[in-house]
Amino acid sequence: SDSASLKALPYCTQSTEPYVTREGDQGNKRECYIWDNIEAFVDNEQGVLLPTRVRRYDQVRGCVPSEANGWNCNGAPWIFTKNDGSPQDHKGSSKPKFDAFVSDIERFTLMIDHTFRRLGGMQADDH
Repeated sequence: SDSASLKALPYCTQSTEPYVTREGDQGNKRECYIWDNIEAFVDNEQGVLLPTRVRRYDQVRGCVPSEANGWNCNGAPWIFTKNDGSPQDHKGSSKPKFDAFVSDIERFTLMIDHTFRRLGGMQADDH
């Protein structure tokens, strides 16, 4: 593998280098993981997604509408959970269970191809 050492990437917690953003501010370091093109590319109907940061949230059912509660859901239908599976009980944004950078993603080569679509849904490639 020719990917950079995590110790050399200033945005990784594995590095002792200071992380300064392009604007000159102190950046928030995150744990980094080495992903290859198989792990990093997420296929979807219209193309691919190339994530640079990965966050994971887990949820459990908050309520289930039923005859017993008048088919209502008082409260959130889904509740974010902590690492131990218990509900998050703080105000504001939910906390991810996993929050990391994909390391060395700036060295990936990205080929951009395009298609067009006309009225009626017909699609044609550019080659």
